[in-house]
Amino acid sequence: MFDDGAYVSLGELEGNRGDQNYPLPAGTDRGRYRSLSIWCDRFDVSFGAAGLTTTSG
Repeated sequence: MFDDGAYVSLGELEGNRGDQNYPLPAGTDRGRYRSLSIWCDRFDVSFGAAGLTTTSG
């Protein structure tokens, strides 16, 4: 699920419960990324990943 190592950091988690939203930095090419990961730098491990899809509208 992880791509070529390129990533955009969306910052630290706001919490561990409920819905959360993280805006993409200006200029991010949305078409370049196919997945996301909740990554822990301290332990060098992913705590979860999901594929991304595009929507029209």
